[in-house]
Formats: sequence, C-alpha cells, structure tokens
Amino acid sequence: MATTTQRAIYAGILNDLKSGGTGVHADYIYITPIPIFTQSDDNIIQLIPGVPTVETEVAGLGYVEEDFRVAVWARVYLDQANHSTLKLTHSTLGALVTIGLVRQALIQSTANSKATTPVMWVSGASPVETEDAPGWVYYEDTYRVGYEIVWS
Repeated sequence: MATTTQRAIYAGILNDLKSGGTGVHADYIYITPIPIFTQSDDNIIQLIPGVPTVETEVAGLGYVEEDFRVAVWARVYLDQANHSTLKLTHSTLGALVTIGLVRQALIQSTANSKATTPVMWVSGASPVETEDAPGWVYYEDTYRVGYEIVWS
C-alpha cells in the first residue's frame, strides 16, 4: 500500500458509507464530532474521527492505527403506541437495521483503497437516548483502521 493521510482515510470511509447501501440519504451521512439535526431527517449517520496511534517509527515511514466511531441516530416518537420501539427494531426502517448495514459497509473496507489494514469492528453499544437532543436515540460502534504515513 502507498502512504496516505488521515484526511484521505476519512474521505474514503465516508465514501464507503455513502455508497454502502445503508438506507440513509447521502446528505445525512457526514464527518463531525457533534451531530447536526435537521427537521427533514429521521436517520443520520455520524462519522467521528479518532486520534492516530503510531505503531512504528521506521526511517521516515510510520504505520498508524486509529480507532474511530460511527453513530447512527434515529428520531423516535415518544412511544405513542410503541412508535419508539418500532423505530429501533422495525425490520426495514429501524435503527438496528441501519447499524447492521453500516457494519456491512465498513467491515473489511479499505477506505477507498487508502488503508493498509482494512477496517475492523472493535465494539458496539446499546441504544442511548440523549438529553441534548430530545426525541433522538443513537447506537455507536467503534472501528479500527490502519494506514501508512510519511513523516514530514
């Protein structure tokens, strides 16, 4: 593999998410440390960059591994006749389905052929309701990717 940059890795991962058939419109899949909510979306996918860890320091070349997170947000409807439960578990529209599709799109992804080590799933989480955004819940997965950089 050739050397690359952190920016190119995340651009490749974002491209994989947008073209991976997650069921979420590409306008609602983005890289940001905090979610951006609009009134027109029911599901969003948030790619949260990590901090690179240098594994080697071989004469001008470094192998970097980096953990990053992906959060799938779903709008829930305050459980009027189990709408919230359906929003999480529905077989075609639920957040569980979306996080499953995200996992399929990312596992073994090479970030558009930029990564040295393909994306690996590290851990997942349970659905979390947030006080900052009433009416929204999210699942968050942690992934790891490895790539080579050149020291400048």
